[in-house]
Amino acid sequence: MKTKLIATIALLSSFMMSGTAMAQQNYLDEIAQRACTCVDKVQTNGLGENEITMQMGVCILQSVGPNDRDKIMNDYKININDPMKDGQRAGALIGTRMAAICPATVVKLSTIAKEAGSGGSVTGNIIKVDSDGFVTFSVKENAGNTQKYVWLFPTKGGLDLPSIYSSMTGKTVTLKYETKNIFDPRVGDYRQVRIITQITEGFAKVQ
Repeated sequence: MKTKLIATIALLSSFMMSGTAMAQQNYLDEIAQRACTCVDKVQTNGLGENEITMQMGVCILQSVGPNDRDKIMNDYKININDPMKDGQRAGALIGTRMAAICPATVVKLSTIAKEAGSGGSVTGNIIKVDSDGFVTFSVKENAGNTQKYVWLFPTKGGLDLPSIYSSMTGKTVTLKYETKNIFDPRVGDYRQVRIITQITEGFAKVQ
């Protein structure tokens, strides 16, 4: 009789533990689904690797409701309200569920982020030239968004930039760039900068 009672208690405990695990998975799946929907809407044109990663992080944070934050704290000891301390763990927890729910979306965005990290090329109209410190061209791209590109080194393309850079506002250019993480003392952290390696006037094929 005593043996049967112990077995029954063990069985009930097993069911309760299973139910708890299922509940944990269910609410995490709901969070991941919301994050996947958000990530699907991210416009990646012109964004660098850090910016794409940041957008994914924003989607994850926005997908976690107030009740979910309490559950995650209770179940995993992860404080969503303290991203500096637990942001990486939270991203890993929810990102794992996202990889199971929307694998194609996660792979696509990760690939785009990786490609953005090495640079790219763009055609657009120069709407502003800043020469405070380094020369920076604000370029309105064909997709409609505006990005800043910094001229630090001699460039390919045949343009005599030292002579003409200040008069290039309004010009249509095609440029090739690399993205680098450069320390910015104003914010006390690294930030991603698009550095021009090649620039030509008009629509051109970059090499």
